[in-house]
Amino acid sequence: MAADSRFRVGDDLAMSSPGTTVQLRLLGRFVVVRGGAEIPVAAFGGRKVRTLLRILATRRPGLVTTDILTELLWSDHPPVDPVANLQVLVNRARRGVGRTELIVTGSVGYALTTAS
Repeated sequence: MAADSRFRVGDDLAMSSPGTTVQLRLLGRFVVVRGGAEIPVAAFGGRKVRTLLRILATRRPGLVTTDILTELLWSDHPPVDPVANLQVLVNRARRGVGRTELIVTGSVGYALTTAS
């Protein structure tokens, strides 16, 4: 898959930088592989974190606004402070993946990037 193409159904998403490759497998069972080893699902701390990663991956390389993320993650029942809740989920996702630079914070949302 070319670096500038959108994620397509059936594709895995691989992001690499010197020394480490991270691969997200989004169809079927959620799997993240870093440096050839599968990261346990428990490292992500819950379903919402995995859903966040799926959303960011399928909308890559674009920025996903906090409003859209709030709607997709919580639908009709958003938390009292969705921005703070998103910050917690993003932090957990970054820790789980083990590569904090792969999820970037924009002025109005978040994006999943591929490091070269």
